Amino acid sequence: MSELNIYILMLVACVIYLNTGFTFKRKGASIAGHHNLLIIEQLTAKASKPKNYRTAPGSYASYGYNVEGSILGEKATFRYTFPFTNKGNVTFRTEISTAEMSELVSGFGVHNSCFAPVSDGCYAIQTTDSTYLYEHMNRDGFFYRSNQTYDYGVDFNEIIRLSVNLSKEIATFIVQELGSNDSYDNRVMAALNFVQFIPYGQPNFNAGEYAYFGVSMPHESFVISYSDCDSKSVLFCGILKELIENASENIIMVYCTMEGVHHMIVGVYGLGFSGRTHIHNGKPYLLLETTAPISLEKQQQINFENIHVFNLTFHG
Repeated sequence: MSELNIYILMLVACVIYLNTGFTFKRKGASIAGHHNLLIIEQLTAKASKPKNYRTAPGSYASYGYNVEGSILGEKATFRYTFPFTNKGNVTFRTEISTAEMSELVSGFGVHNSCFAPVSDGCYAIQTTDSTYLYEHMNRDGFFYRSNQTYDYGVDFNEIIRLSVNLSKEIATFIVQELGSNDSYDNRVMAALNFVQFIPYGQPNFNAGEYAYFGVSMPHESFVISYSDCDSKSVLFCGILKELIENASENIIMVYCTMEGVHHMIVGVYGLGFSGRTHIHNGKPYLLLETTAPISLEKQQQINFENIHVFNLTFHG
């Protein structure tokens, strides 16, 4: 069996498994970077919204790389070594303060009076008062337009805006590492590697009166050293926004199914690789898997179905 087929089987298994709603307590679990959970709890100590970082991720899978962190006082340092485009492993380093992280996570999370879990992995609108939903969901990193399909949910544009500082740091690092090999394709490839090699796992941060729809913000995905398809896709899009011109025209987030299971991926226009494309506004976007280490050259063998585009505006 080829390396790609193994990755695809792992990916499908992960997506199917997380949709069972199975969770377990982290106590005793073997998860790379679990020390980072203590760090993020300290970094978010001043946040206005409660989050539970202690529930272990569903379908956890590590690809041999993880983010390593340490904290001293109210500032944490992190290092992440991952495979680059053509120069072996490289190491990205950054610092995050308690004030920055607490303010960041306070900007995302919807109150249960608006949108709340009704069963494992299933959420629903909690009131018919449209005025109330417009007012509260649209200020908390979610969006509400009506009660029609796809007219309410996570506002990924707002999450990208909130996490812009980290995205800019990563993008600057990628350009510096590329050096004379800098190109459109290599920028996308390097950003994809950065995201793919972070361990996979579905976050469940719901706590108190707030829900987070199984999404971790880019800062959170990085600090806790795991995330799932939508969380990795928004991290990838945030980095690409800082790497390529006309990002709102060249990047799309895509809801889809894979082997009948709900999934999220990213489409990028203008890449010099063959593969499955989706025509949106008259342009072909190459569909990219973000959750597992599958290279741009091998993405064409993945079958994505039931495509629905989430338009990125990169507002703010």
